[in-house]
Amino acid sequence: MVPAGPSDVPAERLPGLDLLRALMMMMGIVVHAGIPYASGGTSSGYWVSPVRSLGVTVLLLVIHHWRMPVFFFLAGFFGRRLLLRYGGEHFLRNRARRILLPWMVSLSLMTPVMVWVARWNGSAEKHAAPLHLWFLEYLLLFSLALAAMWWWDALGWLDRMGQWLWGEWGRVWMIAPTALALQLFPFAVVPYPAEFLPWWEVVVTHGWFYAAGAMFGAVHPALPWRWLGLVAVVSTGFNLWLTEQSVRGGAIPAWWLACSASVVIWSTLGAMMGWAMGYSGRAPRLVKSMAEASYWIYLVHFPLALALPRLLSAVLPGVGWPLAATVGLTLVISWATRPRRIL
Repeated sequence: MVPAGPSDVPAERLPGLDLLRALMMMMGIVVHAGIPYASGGTSSGYWVSPVRSLGVTVLLLVIHHWRMPVFFFLAGFFGRRLLLRYGGEHFLRNRARRILLPWMVSLSLMTPVMVWVARWNGSAEKHAAPLHLWFLEYLLLFSLALAAMWWWDALGWLDRMGQWLWGEWGRVWMIAPTALALQLFPFAVVPYPAEFLPWWEVVVTHGWFYAAGAMFGAVHPALPWRWLGLVAVVSTGFNLWLTEQSVRGGAIPAWWLACSASVVIWSTLGAMMGWAMGYSGRAPRLVKSMAEASYWIYLVHFPLALALPRLLSAVLPGVGWPLAATVGLTLVISWATRPRRIL
């Protein structure tokens, strides 16, 4: 059954979500810039710093837990709004222009640059084929699934499910699919896919966040962000302790790690969304500009995040200074090169 047409969905900007989107973009730069300084090895293509930091390792692990879940959640939220406002045909054209085209163009232009940077960094391996653009492939898959629900008139079912899950007594069940999925990964940490063939474990894990974001868009619940923030802090500490014990060889059951990581993710996500949805002020002009350019910044930042640590560590001492300088310069240069018409 094909819907008759788009629904009347308001198109107002949500300044809190602009701020949240800018924050997630910045966290991506922090993660990519910090990998050379994290203990326990590094990734293909990166320069290997002789100085490692446990603090950076912990910081990257905490950010990694919730950064991509928040991103896919926001993508599902805005994807549903776009679909209902303009209909399936416009939605698919928009996704082709905003996801498929940037993915193909960026990948073709970025790959030779990344190969050169990896060799300059002394990496013995070629950089993983999807680069940092892997999320676009998964986002495209989730968007196609959402469009299929539109064409088969199944969004009503998704909305009814959201009414229950985002109700006062249903929210705890949001954690269960994530806890089950995280048991598939070592230390309950979702890896970055290194192949173009989608990893079904990653599809299941992040697909749930995309679906949850779409369901959230149908309900718009008020979330107690202060209480959720407190839960996020406490559960993060507990998860880090469990992870440390597991790394040291302790007999920590996989489901303990998975459940604690799920609580970290969902409490952090809920706190961020609760604050963002309730934010009524104006975003500072610079932050708003960063948020509007966040897609472009993320597409082009990776070569800088890989090349600058080696350059800056030669002139700046320790870990903190070169890491902060790498993040700052990467952000400024990427933002300064944004096109007049931002993606």
